[in-house]
Amino acid sequence: IDAKFKEELAMLLTLGGWKYDFDNWRKAKKTEVIRYRNALERHLLKRDAGEYIDEDTGLPHTICIAFNAMALHYFDLKFKQNNSTRQLYIRQLNRYKRKKLESL
Repeated sequence: IDAKFKEELAMLLTLGGWKYDFDNWRKAKKTEVIRYRNALERHLLKRDAGEYIDEDTGLPHTICIAFNAMALHYFDLKFKQNNSTRQLYIRQLNRYKRKKLESL
């Protein structure tokens, strides 16, 4: 994972921690998850309109997008508890590994 990406994501989480309380985002109820989806789309639209830096945080919109994607993923696991993706991942990984080894 790109070091600058991790650094800026940590910066965003730190800002959010001071603004709202640390790890507060994890406490959202199932009915509040849509807030993260809406925020993700808002940052995508601003980025697509040519605005690189988020005025509220001073960080790139792409970092805000990444945070909201991470939050949505967290809530998918928390509320849906569907582990079938891990099984599919393992099948796909094994398939790609076999193909790569066959081509050597």
